[in-house]
Amino acid sequence: MPSKMTNHERHSATKEHLMTVTTSSLKPQAPMRKLIAEKVIRDNDKITIYLKCAYHLAKRELPKSKFSAMLDLIDMLGCDIKTEGHATYTSHQRITEFQSALATTILQEKLEDIKQSVF
Repeated sequence: MPSKMTNHERHSATKEHLMTVTTSSLKPQAPMRKLIAEKVIRDNDKITIYLKCAYHLAKRELPKSKFSAMLDLIDMLGCDIKTEGHATYTSHQRITEFQSALATTILQEKLEDIKQSVF
């Protein structure tokens, strides 16, 4: 036999209650969210530089062993691309993954251009 639902149980399941609880618990986290958003932007900028370096290596048919030296040069020129205690993304496997992602993206864009072209 099902148990009787109390007013407290009904109220705690309402959309308004859940929204209020979520909002009130997120307010103290606003400064943390701002820090995380800033870090994501910084990381996106760094990854963009890494991808451009990987693209340059592939385009010029340079060995992947030059990737680390390219990043050192960029760092010496004043771009802060050093990671903060995390992976440096300079391994042979990581560069291959960057180049593979770039190749896939370029191929998809070219295929889309071909599909949209008028013969």
